[in-house]
Amino acid sequence: MPIFLFQDTFNVYVSSMRRSRRYIAMLLLLSLVSCDTHTPTVPPDTPEIVSFPSNAKVDEEVLLVLIARDEDDFVTIEIDWGDGRGLDVHHSVETAFQVTISYSYLDAGTYTMQCRAVNASGRISAWSPEKEIRIGGTPLLGQGDWYTFMRDSKRSGYSPYAGPATPVLTWKYRTVSPVRSSAVFDLAGTMHFGSDDFHLRAVYRDGRKKWQYRIGLGNIRSTPFLDDNGNAYFGSNSANVYCVDRIGLRTWSVSVNSPIGTSSAVLTRSGLIVIGCLDGRVYAFDTAGNSRWMYITGGPIEGSPAVGDDGTLYITSTDKLLYALSSDGTLKWTFPTGGQLRGSPTITPDGTILVCSDDGYLYALRSDAALRWKKNLHAPLHGTAAVTPEGRILCVTTRGDIVSVDEHGDEEWRTSFALVSTFSNAIVDVNGSVYVGGPDGMLSAFGRYGNLLWRFETGGPINSTPSIAQDGSIAVGSDDGYMYLIGER
Repeated sequence: MPIFLFQDTFNVYVSSMRRSRRYIAMLLLLSLVSCDTHTPTVPPDTPEIVSFPSNAKVDEEVLLVLIARDEDDFVTIEIDWGDGRGLDVHHSVETAFQVTISYSYLDAGTYTMQCRAVNASGRISAWSPEKEIRIGGTPLLGQGDWYTFMRDSKRSGYSPYAGPATPVLTWKYRTVSPVRSSAVFDLAGTMHFGSDDFHLRAVYRDGRKKWQYRIGLGNIRSTPFLDDNGNAYFGSNSANVYCVDRIGLRTWSVSVNSPIGTSSAVLTRSGLIVIGCLDGRVYAFDTAGNSRWMYITGGPIEGSPAVGDDGTLYITSTDKLLYALSSDGTLKWTFPTGGQLRGSPTITPDGTILVCSDDGYLYALRSDAALRWKKNLHAPLHGTAAVTPEGRILCVTTRGDIVSVDEHGDEEWRTSFALVSTFSNAIVDVNGSVYVGGPDGMLSAFGRYGNLLWRFETGGPINSTPSIAQDGSIAVGSDDGYMYLIGER
């Protein structure tokens, strides 16, 4: 190669390298500038407490007003309320502006509160000075009127209170996934329910969050059972049974062999927690979470156990059998039907056991397994019957009909609420009004004789069974991710 060509090539190479070095240096400089702009280099300021009350009552709303300051526009605020329930974490709190945070203390006492800020780089401020608050009053504990799936341990689906004649939305509580668990209430009217976003929630009567408990990974479609001490027992498809206490802390959890679907727990007269599982087993635990016995059926259990006055447990299974078990798990008898049993047994005031079957029949049995009668409703029955004190029975068919049957098995009336049904069961109030959710997102109310009273629209299909609170409000979860509370206009 001629010398001048080699020299030209070398000069081009050197020039290219110099340009590359300048380009790399420029990128490094821009990167450093960017880091300086967006990544805080110092911790946030200690949050400034603008106001915090010195006195309040149990379950009353306590308002903390603070200002956070940082190079970031938003920080995370961590609050230790001093009541032993762990840090209360609030993300995306805007800096340089007053922010109000709500909380409620669940027991009387004197507590000290402090808070701190965490910015995007993980730098943490110092704790704020402690603020003292004195809480008075006594928590109201115990079961409300509607404390488990279909109201009570007999799965009656009947409320002694009147639902709204003219409905209006009281509030709706947002989750981030479908709500297919039914709501239950404690004596104070606080609502408890599960959702597909792995949380069991407790919500005050005015729609404020009382607490929430995350189980990890698993949908909660099992309706919780509330006992007299405020403990909630429930299952999830994480294949666990849980007990969460009245302040939202886990007391115990026990693993089972497979997911628990829609089966809800019951507390027997002998003090056992009994629940069905999709592995076909019935599990019994004491209230401390110790396994007491297990009974195996021939198919997945989707319904909830019911308990008779004599303590007998009645269990439905998709193996087409109704099981009667003693309180110690011993089999008393089985009764065969012509189709899978997906709903729960219902026990009427006179002790008759009602079972809805996929074969389209509603069965009525005596406590000794003798068939009293069966009624062909001409469409599969996937759910649970509701019954009034006088013995009127309400069933939902897969064709989207509500059917009213008297205590002798004679059909009184039938009305359509949808083209097909969902997993929502009919419930009934003291006036004989019937409430059911549909795939169109409508909660429908019908009168004593099947006449349409009103319809209330949610934002998604309703696959949960409505519940009635002590004040007559109706709670229903929707696949739109909200729990709705509907009151009187």
